Amino acid sequence: MEPEQPTVVRWHDGRDVYLYPDGGRLYVDEVKAMLAGAEERRKQPLKVDDLDALQARIDKLKAEREA
Repeated sequence: MEPEQPTVVRWHDGRDVYLYPDGGRLYVDEVKAMLAGAEERRKQPLKVDDLDALQARIDKLKAEREA
């Protein structure tokens, strides 16, 4: 069973709002901005940390703290 689709209504401040059957409300422009940001992040290459370098840094910080 698919979730019920929201109804788009004009809110008191003049902005369009998704109104969900359970009473939830989200501004349409904010949802579109979040989706655009997510799409932009998907297009960016993933960065991978060097685990050995991170462990060396952790060990160095631990040694400094204990000294």
